[in-house]
Amino acid sequence: MELYSHRGFHTDLLENTLAAFAAAVALGVDGIETDLRLSADGQIMVFHDAVAPSGEAVAALTLSQLCDQAGQAVLTLPQVLDWTEQHNYAFRWNFEIKTPETFGPTLDLLTTRSLPQPPLVTSFWHDCIQAAATQRSDLDFGLIWAHYPADFDQVQWFDLRANVSTLVVYQERLTPNFVSQVHQRQMRLFTYGDQSLQDLQRLHTWGVDAVISDRPDWWLDDE
Repeated sequence: MELYSHRGFHTDLLENTLAAFAAAVALGVDGIETDLRLSADGQIMVFHDAVAPSGEAVAALTLSQLCDQAGQAVLTLPQVLDWTEQHNYAFRWNFEIKTPETFGPTLDLLTTRSLPQPPLVTSFWHDCIQAAATQRSDLDFGLIWAHYPADFDQVQWFDLRANVSTLVVYQERLTPNFVSQVHQRQMRLFTYGDQSLQDLQRLHTWGVDAVISDRPDWWLDDE
């Protein structure tokens, strides 16, 4: 089972910072998951929340304005890619795209970069993922589900392109049968939301392919 660090390893650090990403690398994770949003001035920002500390929509703020409100420098995707390429890190990025308008600039930028491993691009915006996968056969995509998944036999829209390779599902919604169904479709299953080492052990027993965890050290320390 692969371990992805959720927004970096941030037990003692700020999430979605180079320090948190470097701490995750030092742990030996297989990948790092982070969040992408577009600023009002067209910057692809590494930022999770939709609402700024002032209560304003993040999308309505420039990068500089968001940095002022957050009280820290907010990373951009170019900075993250530069850092990865400069260190030639071997881990894989999972970029979760938070809004539809962030897709185009992100995919255009990824085309111009050379990472040690091709990134996984995921989103709750399933129609955007489907469209992006159709246009960009060179990239790997995944769908995020938070609800309890239906049996695949009942899902009519599930005629996906080959490069939509991954489902990302909240771990409390999983069953062993669903894990089996995903693998029967020749897809990979990622989960998130683990709360304990026992959760990680259960997911490993069920055959989950990867866990996106705030505490990857639980699993890595237990190995």
